[in-house]
Amino acid sequence: MIGFPFILFIILLLIMHLLVYFIFFRYILKTEQSIFGYHFLIFALILLCSTFNFYLLPVEENFYTCVLAGSIAAIYSLTFLELWTLSQISYSREILLKAKEKILNSNSSDAEELQQLGAKKRMERLSSLKNMGLLSEDQGLWSLTPKGKTIALSLIALLKISNLKDRG
Repeated sequence: MIGFPFILFIILLLIMHLLVYFIFFRYILKTEQSIFGYHFLIFALILLCSTFNFYLLPVEENFYTCVLAGSIAAIYSLTFLELWTLSQISYSREILLKAKEKILNSNSSDAEELQQLGAKKRMERLSSLKNMGLLSEDQGLWSLTPKGKTIALSLIALLKISNLKDRG
């Protein structure tokens, strides 16, 4: 396959991937790692299809088609991951909903309940980072692991390279 038919095949694969997520995995895949793994699999499958496609017909036009297919898959996965992450940012949303409820209904939960919710969400995030090997805990004190420091320094370098002024 070359050109448009191959790109159409890739787009159909991505649509099927999205439908399978919404039909079967929406309530099963709940962590960033599982969602990332699900998208890594489709990206790897598309790269495999592209490599095989180029192997069958090694011409320049087919190479560009394969690069386009990989780019489409990457954009799809990054967009999905970004939207999924935004939908999972429940901490701020839950606190705002509780605060709104408190304002509208004086019998509602108080600030202590919000503090408990915040502490719970904070511990969940810290535990997640610990499970990924980015943080370690010693007597209630959290610190970056060597892996965590490497990633943090990489992000700082990326921030400096990108020259962002507003880090909001």
